[in-house]
Amino acid sequence: MESEDALFIGNKHEFVEIRFVGLRRSGTHAVQNWLISLFDGPVCYINDVTGKKKIRSDQASDDLPAVHKKGKAVRLNEAKCLLLYAIEDRRLQFLRNYQFPYPEEQIPVRVIDVLLLRDPYNTIASRLKIGRDRSKNGLFRDMFMRDANGRAFFPQLWKNYAHEFLGHFNSLQNEKICINFNRWKDDKEYRDELCRQIGVRDCSNEGAVREVPGWGFGSSFDATKFHGKAEKMDLDNRWRVFEDDAEFRELINDEKMGDLSERIFGMGKPKLS
Repeated sequence: MESEDALFIGNKHEFVEIRFVGLRRSGTHAVQNWLISLFDGPVCYINDVTGKKKIRSDQASDDLPAVHKKGKAVRLNEAKCLLLYAIEDRRLQFLRNYQFPYPEEQIPVRVIDVLLLRDPYNTIASRLKIGRDRSKNGLFRDMFMRDANGRAFFPQLWKNYAHEFLGHFNSLQNEKICINFNRWKDDKEYRDELCRQIGVRDCSNEGAVREVPGWGFGSSFDATKFHGKAEKMDLDNRWRVFEDDAEFRELINDEKMGDLSERIFGMGKPKLS
C-alpha cells in the first residue's frame, strides 16, 4: 500500500506537468518561480515553449532562481517530479489541441493548467514601459500589434483570458487552477489556498515570493533591483505613470474589459482627468 505521502505532489511517487498560461508582463516568471519552489525534487522548466523552434528530448531546463539548488534542474528526458512549461500571449483556443512532445518513457500522472491573470491596467502599463525602453527588441516592440484597421489585439486577448478565468470559456480542459496575480503577490492566505489546490503539503517557505527573476529583464520598471524584496515594488500603481499617455488611454478604453476587471480584481476602468 502506498504511503500517505503518495497523495501529495512533488514527491518521488509522481511526475506532474504544469502547463502555465499567461500574458507577458503579468508576473509570469515570479509566479512560475514560486511554483517551482514548492517542489522538493528535480524539476525541468521550459520558458515560452511555443516560441522555441524545437523541443529536444534532452532539452535543458531554463533558468529561474528556484532551480539554482544543486541537482534541482534536470533535462527533459531525466527523472523529475515536475515539468513546468510556459505558454505566453497565445489565444486560448490554440491550446485546446496543444500536445507537449514528451520523451516516450515519461508520461505525467497529473496535468494542471495554471492560468495567471493580472489586472489589465497595470499589465498594459508594464507592456508599454518595456516596449518603449527596449524598442529594438522585436518581442517587446510588438507588445501591442494591431489589425488592418489599427485596432490593438491586446484588449481582446486580455478579455479572452478573463472569460476563461471566470469559467465562461473552457479552452483549458485539463485540471485548471486560476491565479489572480494581484492577490497572489500580497496575500499569504491566498497563496496557501493555491498550495492546497496544487496538492503541496508544505508551503511555509515564502522566500521565492520576494524574488525577481531575471527572465525578460525582470520588472518592466525596476529590472531586478528589488530581487529578494519584491514586496517593496509598487505593482498596483504602474498605470499611473501612463495616465496622461494617449496610447494608454486608447488601450484601456474598453467598457467590457473594465467590467471584467472590476469583477475579478475590484478594479474598474481608471477615472482619468
